[in-house]
Amino acid sequence: LVASEAMSLPQWWAARMPLYYGWVVVAASAACILCACPGQSYGVAQFIEYIMRDCGISRITVGFVWSAVLFLCSLLLPFAGRLCDKYGPRRVLLCAIGPYVGLLLLMSTIDSLATFVVVFFCMRMIGPGVLVLIGSTTSNHWFDRRRGRAAAVLSIGVGLETLYPSYALALIDAAGWRAAFRWMALSVGAVLAVVAVLLRDSPEREGVQGDSHDDAADDEEAKVDAAHVGATIREALTYPVFWLCMLSGALAAFFWTGINLYSVSVFHERGLDEQMVSEAFIVTTAVSLIASSGAGVYADTTARKERLFAMSMLSGVLANLSLVQMTSRWGAWAFGFFYGCFTGAINTAIMVVYAAHYGRAHLGAISGLATGVAQICGGAGPLMYGVVNSLTGSYSSIFYLFMGSMLGFTLLLLYPHSLPPYSALDTSPRRRERPVALTTVKDESGEGDSTALLSENAETSETPV
Repeated sequence: LVASEAMSLPQWWAARMPLYYGWVVVAASAACILCACPGQSYGVAQFIEYIMRDCGISRITVGFVWSAVLFLCSLLLPFAGRLCDKYGPRRVLLCAIGPYVGLLLLMSTIDSLATFVVVFFCMRMIGPGVLVLIGSTTSNHWFDRRRGRAAAVLSIGVGLETLYPSYALALIDAAGWRAAFRWMALSVGAVLAVVAVLLRDSPEREGVQGDSHDDAADDEEAKVDAAHVGATIREALTYPVFWLCMLSGALAAFFWTGINLYSVSVFHERGLDEQMVSEAFIVTTAVSLIASSGAGVYADTTARKERLFAMSMLSGVLANLSLVQMTSRWGAWAFGFFYGCFTGAINTAIMVVYAAHYGRAHLGAISGLATGVAQICGGAGPLMYGVVNSLTGSYSSIFYLFMGSMLGFTLLLLYPHSLPPYSALDTSPRRRERPVALTTVKDESGEGDSTALLSENAETSETPV
């Protein structure tokens, strides 16, 4: 009995349940990301007309504030990632729950531009910033062999965010926009309280086996402490493949933020109405779930996981081509299909590639940097669409620009770039190298020691990897 009381929750679960606890972490991570919906752009969009009216804010001012807040939050994301690496995602979550719920309550009291700017900035930083970062990275610490499948399941769970606008509008219709924020504060607080209990940092910290411990291919030489091995941001930036993946994610954010905001206008330009927009995005949602699953399975069978970004970029080329040629219902459905392939592949790639290539030791900081760059581009996307349409009277030019850029990234990502040595920690069947030793070397930046991984064909010298 005493031993049972001393068990952590994952240990208790492992002793009594056949299901690996990592899947509980995936569910908790999805719930954590969904709780960020009120701070997302599409979340605040349900309230913005009421806020503008009651606070006396012009549409131009809102647009400027929106872009400025997104830019500033993106600059702080790498710092939030470092906190997750240092203290663990769960501790950061525990510190974020109270302020986030409080900010949702404060949103119901704003009455001026100043209060809107301050509260919106803080809510945006904690919600779509910290909560999404925690939710998208924590499951990577629990999965190695089945990381792709875990990312696919996480994407499916996060797909429930499409229900949020209907939920928000129902609250507004029933009680008004200020009361709606108060109700959301209560519901989000209750969900995050459960998430804080279930979410755990890593199997190593909880004293349980990871998901690859039963892999017959993993002999004693390959069993390294993966939680403490990984590239720093400076190391990651030395690999061309990191830049290609990060910039592909940024280009994707450029594309999807603009098309999501101006979809009705784009379809009107092609002679199609709002009903066609709805049908296209229904197809997108269904295909995205299937594409996420397929991309997850593929990720678990290849060491070249950066090709997930290549798949998404190629799908983006076809989606933009469909937009240029779209004149009928079939064209709208074709766009929905390719756009679903694009979103499904890119979401899985973002969740899988950085952990697989650069290890888990500094995953928060690396993912925070990549996410921050994507958010900057995402904030500029709608502006770029608007400028191009104002100058040319059409959106076609920007779609051709996206086609050329995405095709270029597809070809570059398919080139067999050298992978970081930490990719040897990947437990997929086709891995090319297997880790056999760890050595501690001095970080050239002077920040301290970093753990380097030596593979079978590496020279056992003191040269930093």
